[in-house]
Amino acid sequence: MAFWNWRRKRRKDMRINLFVMRANEMLRVHPLTDWSHRCSKCNEPVGIYPSGQGVIEEQGTANVTIICNHCQPRSIIMGLAPGALDDVRESIKNPNL
Repeated sequence: MAFWNWRRKRRKDMRINLFVMRANEMLRVHPLTDWSHRCSKCNEPVGIYPSGQGVIEEQGTANVTIICNHCQPRSIIMGLAPGALDDVRESIKNPNL
């Protein structure tokens, strides 16, 4: 049990880069998409699916850097946030486009 508590604490102390899409390029969106954030590099509005919101809640806003799809470095290997595949299945056509 102590190992898992240590690992959880260590994971919370990590710096996370959350790669998201710019709001004006999201063709399909989840009904619970959060539109209140901006890219930390170019300041463009972005949409964050519920899985990304969960990462922000778990890690804390101070430990998460939000980066849009245009500003992300191409050499980064990415993994999906927990629950991301469910977000895609529940998505609908973006009514703002």
